Amino acid sequence: MATLKKKTIEQLASIGITKATTESEARQILVAFLESEDVMTSDSDELEELIAMAETFNNGENIDHLFKKLEDSEKVQKVEKVEKVEKVNDDVSPKKTREKLPKEQKATEEKDSKKKNVKFDPLNNDKHDKLLDPIRKFFNGKQYNVKVLKQGVTIFLYAKNTMITLFSIKNASIKNDELSGILWNNRFKNEEEFISIIPENHFPDDRFIGKKEGDVLVTIRNISVSEFIKLLTDTDLLKENLKRADILDGKLGKNRAKLEESLKKEVSKKKSSVAKSEDEEIED
Repeated sequence: MATLKKKTIEQLASIGITKATTESEARQILVAFLESEDVMTSDSDELEELIAMAETFNNGENIDHLFKKLEDSEKVQKVEKVEKVEKVNDDVSPKKTREKLPKEQKATEEKDSKKKNVKFDPLNNDKHDKLLDPIRKFFNGKQYNVKVLKQGVTIFLYAKNTMITLFSIKNASIKNDELSGILWNNRFKNEEEFISIIPENHFPDDRFIGKKEGDVLVTIRNISVSEFIKLLTDTDLLKENLKRADILDGKLGKNRAKLEESLKKEVSKKKSSVAKSEDEEIED
């Protein structure tokens, strides 16, 4: 079994997992936790993706107890599996095939699946991509670029000198046809400055707003698209973001001007040196 890297151990500790010693154990605990939050996972999910998804729902509460439950559950499942195999061998002939599910049962299963969190996959699923339409509609000006990511979206601003990131929603998932994820506020590194813009009681008390260990930017965890649009509409967040982007663009513009001036002087100096060298050769 692959052992965990130091960075991965630190990431796991930040979401309350301290007893996992291998990738397999960490994956089992993460999958169990995500299932308890109605988040659907698959065997193809990388460990980093599972950690990121778990961060959306966990604010640091220890979830090591899930590993003990898993061990107990596995013992029960082994017993049930043996009993099931014995029953099948007694009651079913080898040639008997599995009957198709009745339509009513299929409908119930489809209904239950809508209650679970589904991993957001806009690049391969048109229905998922359509959930981004409210964001596209809000940022429909020519100055904006809404770029769809593997499991989220990033909003860019076409500034005078460069393209600047305003917001990113990452590790998104869908539940009850509502898209939600982690909102990264790319123009804010200071928690107090960011929180001062958000009106009191705008979000539920248990909503995480701030920076977790290792974060550079301020985030809002488990925010839906509708909440994101309402946040932009009801507060000065977008206005402040555009103001900060303009300041950054101004600095980049000045630096570019200085660089261009420096390059011009360097070219002029080289031309003068070449001309002087040619004059000396003629005199000789």
